[in-house]
Amino acid sequence: MAEIRRITIFYFSGTGNSKGVASWFCEFAVKKDIQCQLIDISKIDDSVFDIIDSNTLIGIISPVHGFSFPKITLDFIRNFPKGKNRIILMNTRGE
Repeated sequence: MAEIRRITIFYFSGTGNSKGVASWFCEFAVKKDIQCQLIDISKIDDSVFDIIDSNTLIGIISPVHGFSFPKITLDFIRNFPKGKNRIILMNTRGE
């Protein structure tokens, strides 16, 4: 398994919890000398997929609503291009 050198984290956040988790994850990666980029799912178009190469670890972080991701996250996942990237899928929930 190749060493991780780049991470792109896509997140959707309603109350800020998922954005916070994405930020913490990215801060930890940067401390380990790993390039990390945060991208808000609600503010992107399809051109964002052009920046991802096959060596980038992909993170998708979103809240769950009623035991499932919200429609915006599910649509994003459905439209994500096929590839060989390693992916981390993470959810948050309110307390």
